[in-house]
Amino acid sequence: ALGGWSLDAHTRDAAPEVTSTGTSLRVHSPENTARRQEWTLFLPRDQIRSIGIQANAGAADVNVTGATLQSLSIQANAADTRVMAADADIGSLSVQANAARARITAGGDGAILLEVNASTVELCVPPTAGLTVVVKDGFAFVTNLDERDLTQTGDTWQRTGSGGPTILVQLEGNFSTFTLDPEGGCA
Repeated sequence: ALGGWSLDAHTRDAAPEVTSTGTSLRVHSPENTARRQEWTLFLPRDQIRSIGIQANAGAADVNVTGATLQSLSIQANAADTRVMAADADIGSLSVQANAARARITAGGDGAILLEVNASTVELCVPPTAGLTVVVKDGFAFVTNLDERDLTQTGDTWQRTGSGGPTILVQLEGNFSTFTLDPEGGCA
């Protein structure tokens, strides 16, 4: 454990490399690691301001439920990523997905930037959320926004909130699918 942080790693080869300072922690795979690695990283919620994750050809489950963060940045390349951020206040949530799947449950105030290429993204938000989704046209980019009781003006889709959080989504994609509040949720 490092300053209240702990890492549980299961690997078939070299253990992940851990570098820490008084204000940061970096965990990454050693060079030339080709075997499956499974990590569970626990962070003390009251000490974390920013999280950056890069998932390549793997899976990442990120549970920040109830946390307050300035930023959460995820780069998923050929990865399956699930973000559980119910009741979390995240100033800026950024997801770059390339040939990936991302499932995001957002529940607090904040901005979400989604840049997707050849990917599938599902976003679940509370039904009481004030929601603005700005869609930058892309090639072969499909959304279900016209089916979700949002009002469209140009490239902006909106829903007035009813006591819930205020969420701004900036969405850009090519050869991708974006689904807001899919049947069955974002699990």
